[in-house]
Amino acid sequence: YEGIPFSVGRPEMVATDPAYRNRGLIRALFEMVHERSEAEGDLVQAITGINYFYRQFGYEYALELEDRCTIPISLIPQAREGETEPFTLREATSEDIPEIAALYNRRRASSIVSESITHKQWLYEIDTWKEHPELGHTFNFQVIVDSVGQMVGFVALEARRRSKALDVWLLEFGEGVNMQTAMPSVLRALHSYGLTLELARPGAPPLREIRFYLGTTHPVHEVLGDELDRATEPPYAWYVR
Repeated sequence: YEGIPFSVGRPEMVATDPAYRNRGLIRALFEMVHERSEAEGDLVQAITGINYFYRQFGYEYALELEDRCTIPISLIPQAREGETEPFTLREATSEDIPEIAALYNRRRASSIVSESITHKQWLYEIDTWKEHPELGHTFNFQVIVDSVGQMVGFVALEARRRSKALDVWLLEFGEGVNMQTAMPSVLRALHSYGLTLELARPGAPPLREIRFYLGTTHPVHEVLGDELDRATEPPYAWYVR
């Protein structure tokens, strides 16, 4: 918070066997989680989930969650015939971590509340998880490169497509990159990536749109403008206790 680090506890995957519902088990589990979290020094706990449900355990809506703008594939500008794309994507490697972390931390500086990511966490997200692909990793990091192969930014994408959309969770460009100029090429690269992406389930619908979950203050909104930006619903919120 405003540059002051502190730890946060996060209960997740909350469920009860139907045969044991309505016995207060979830409340008892939350009491145990809160006690453990506080003992470990966490100042707050945070959770995402069912509307209003977690208020009964002391949580309140406090932070924006998953603002979404949707870009239909049909509205992505076509490349001019015979021209080479000025920007493309390639899979990130561990060697890209210093630049990726620097771009991420630059974005963090614009927020009151942000997550601090360690080198070990970056390494897992980009490289280590590949040692156990059977676990079904969530994210795939791609770096944005210019026509000479120089890294100029990165994106965090879903690793398997679950719906008609390709989800984008992080998008950053380096200093000096004209985002307005770069985005049409990047959108086309995202489209190509989405077409080759493994499906999370059989029978998933064809790719029809790209969804950005970047927050309402991200410059992508201004850059894409009214012609491409299709906001479908107001953002949800993190519960915080």
